[in-house]
Amino acid sequence: MSYRIEDLVTFAADAALAEAEAGAVTARWKAAAIAEAERLRVSFGTVDRFPSGQPGLGVLRLDGADKPAVPTVVKPAAFAEYLAENAPEYVVAQVTLPAAQLKALTDALEWTGITGVTVDLAPKNAAEFLEKCHVRADVDVPGAWRVVTIGEDETLMEIPGVTAVKPAPRWVLTPDTKLKKERAEAALEFVEAQLAEPAEETGAEVSALDADAARSQSGLDEFAADTTHNPTPEPAPAASEALARYTRRGAMTLPELRAACLAAGLPVSGTKPQLQERLTEKLGV
Repeated sequence: MSYRIEDLVTFAADAALAEAEAGAVTARWKAAAIAEAERLRVSFGTVDRFPSGQPGLGVLRLDGADKPAVPTVVKPAAFAEYLAENAPEYVVAQVTLPAAQLKALTDALEWTGITGVTVDLAPKNAAEFLEKCHVRADVDVPGAWRVVTIGEDETLMEIPGVTAVKPAPRWVLTPDTKLKKERAEAALEFVEAQLAEPAEETGAEVSALDADAARSQSGLDEFAADTTHNPTPEPAPAASEALARYTRRGAMTLPELRAACLAAGLPVSGTKPQLQERLTEKLGV
């Protein structure tokens, strides 16, 4: 059996559309699950994990609820000024001056007597510096944080332009890794089995198609006998076996069911349950 390019494009486009549909459905179910999980968490306090009702299918868990607040730069200019004075290795300076003064600056390598010079400071490797800092709760403002350095004499120095933000926890839906892999492999196995079926009398099929086209163009088509030049083949054993295994998993998408029906010589129109029923009757899967 061989597929025409029109069929291959149809299955590929249909699968792409089914992927979009599945994505929308997944997002909506996920949003509903997260909304209910958040309601339960607010109601009962410590609930942060919900397994699927069908054992082993997946889990919805809350990530980041126990992560500490991390330093965040909110005023880069104030932070850069602090670094320039206390940790100059973590700041870069950009000097701006009139072009007419450039030669004087490069010749003298000093700013004495040069006017119109401005200096812009910017933090450099700020993350590396902030890793050495400490986050303390603000005793005056509930829920607020201070970012400080600790001197050799144990004194605390608050860093200007920097605050701390506690990461917002988020719900993560994680399907079972093994089951996800098995379903993906089963789907690929089914498609590969369909594509691997040997072509049968391809030349004869093309000749018949050419003859039909010639009859249609010459106006003789209305006198032609109603014959079928491309009889529907039975599915190859490899495809049937793959289809049986795949169908038993209950994971076939609508485009895959249509491809299976085409391979089995069945109509490809109808709903997913209708296509499933046709395959069941035809192949006994």
